[in-house]
Amino acid sequence: VVTTTDRGVIEIPRLRAVLPGEAVLQAKAVAPAAAAATTGAKPTPDAILTVGEFSLASPRPRDTLAWLGVDLSGVPADKLQTMGFGGKITSTSKAVKIDQLVLELDGAKATGGGTVTFGLPLNVTSSVELDRFDLDAYVPKTTTAATPPAAPAAVAPVEPTEADKKAPVLGMKAKVAKLVYRGETLNGVEADLAIQGNLLKISSLKVTDLLGAKLDLKGQVADFGTDPRFDLTFTTSMPDTDKLLGYVGLPKFINGKIGASTANGSVSGTMDAVTVRNATITMAGATARVTGSVVLGEKFAFDFPSFGLQAQDASQLVSVASGQRQSGLGALEVAGAFKGNEKNMTLDGNLTALGTPMIGRISASVSGRPSVDANLRVPGTLDIDNWLGVGGAPGAAAPANATPGPARAATGK
Repeated sequence: VVTTTDRGVIEIPRLRAVLPGEAVLQAKAVAPAAAAATTGAKPTPDAILTVGEFSLASPRPRDTLAWLGVDLSGVPADKLQTMGFGGKITSTSKAVKIDQLVLELDGAKATGGGTVTFGLPLNVTSSVELDRFDLDAYVPKTTTAATPPAAPAAVAPVEPTEADKKAPVLGMKAKVAKLVYRGETLNGVEADLAIQGNLLKISSLKVTDLLGAKLDLKGQVADFGTDPRFDLTFTTSMPDTDKLLGYVGLPKFINGKIGASTANGSVSGTMDAVTVRNATITMAGATARVTGSVVLGEKFAFDFPSFGLQAQDASQLVSVASGQRQSGLGALEVAGAFKGNEKNMTLDGNLTALGTPMIGRISASVSGRPSVDANLRVPGTLDIDNWLGVGGAPGAAAPANATPGPARAATGK
């Protein structure tokens, strides 16, 4: 390190340091010529004290980042081979501003700017843009191989993770034209992220186009570089829901096509199993609200202790589920517990259909030839006319001069 002192400003004509991971840091900074006119004057907090440039290149980024408290040991071994960045700098008494910033990681390049704010912890923010990035290549492989049950018990939400308060805060606002994730290309990605230790905080993540869908989420991911555990809030609109279900590894209706839908809520867990909280899904003319757990992948299963569904006309929903066109089914309302897997499902709770409230269980098999088994109790009056389609629209009152129809049976079953 070579330093000089002039007008109360420390200049660094030349700095070179070797950091963990054989990272080489080089920098130089001198007082601008304009400072010569302020000899003896006390600089203001935002006055430019020095200008210069810097660069850092690391052939072993894992070791360099581990020194900064970031564990990326779960990233595939053929990645994180090289890392480097550099740019022009101007400094004040409290921060260093970086312009013409260039970031490189394994050959991928991004450009932008940033600021380093002095204090405890050290705070680094940057704003970068890049054309394409393959996130799949950096996603940690799952380290646990749990065997999920056929229908999972409710999973407790992930407890909020506290960051290492002493670790530097590495913030980044990024615009990525094309981001590859799970084998598909996400277009128009904008992210506002911050890393502190092993905690990734997502202030905002927006995707303009994922198989036609739009996505907006925020939250956090703990241990993102080893065995990620996330807690996220999301909003999405999907013009082709069936494509998205296949993309995220959820089963589709085997008989019909869902089409457009919207969804919002919160989800936490891992890539193998998640907890869904207060999620609202609108599709096929119906709105569902669910809270519970889902096991993903080949052993897909779900358990929603809190489940509700409403439809002014259930015809479209039943058409999608059965693959056969239905019409005139009328309003449907469901409240209870809903669980199962891609082949069998069971609903326990309250059901109102064709104007008739019912209580009990409905079990359905949707593999091969669909079948339904219902064990329901009608606590009030069962209007046989409506169910047989001979009494007009559901809930319609008979004219005063109408001939009495078949007797309505007040049953307990």
